[in-house]
Formats: sequence, C-alpha cells, structure tokens
Amino acid sequence: MPNNPTAITIVHFNELGGLLESSNGYGVFVPCAFGQMNVGAILPCPDGRYLLNIMISKEMEIFAYETCEFSEEYETFDAAADAARKFLASKRKPEQ
Repeated sequence: MPNNPTAITIVHFNELGGLLESSNGYGVFVPCAFGQMNVGAILPCPDGRYLLNIMISKEMEIFAYETCEFSEEYETFDAAADAARKFLASKRKPEQ
C-alpha cells in the first residue's frame, strides 16, 4: 500500500490473505500513524450491486479524519469506489 499520507486505498480481500482471502469484496484503507487502517468495505450484493460501508470511530485514533459512518448501495464497483474516495476526502481534517 502507498505511503502517501492522503492516499485512500482500495484492496481486494484476496490480496490481504488470512481469513479474508476467500472473500469477494474489497477493503477501504486510509493512512494513519501506524501505516494504513481499514475503515470500510465494498461488498458485492446478490443483485449485482455493491454495498459500501465506511466507519471511523474516535477509538480508531485516525486523527487525520473526522469520525463518521456511511453506507450506501451502488450499481457498479467503480461507482462505489469513487463514492468511498469522495466521502473520505470530505471527512479529511485540514492539515494543522
């Protein structure tokens, strides 16, 4: 994953290995003090749409972003990925 401090990264679960390796979906990651933190997922729905879920809580200690929750369905993966990037960009705190 990139070291860009503002990069929002979307990675297929099979690239992550472990228990998620066989899952059909994508993790949504943002930079944090320790590298990258998973803050959401894009999951395929049985009807062919994609469900985007994002959550950042204060306990996650991701100081560059406001706490937030978001969930919405999209017609395509690309639409869900674009929505994830736009939503998270809108929750990024100004540099201090």
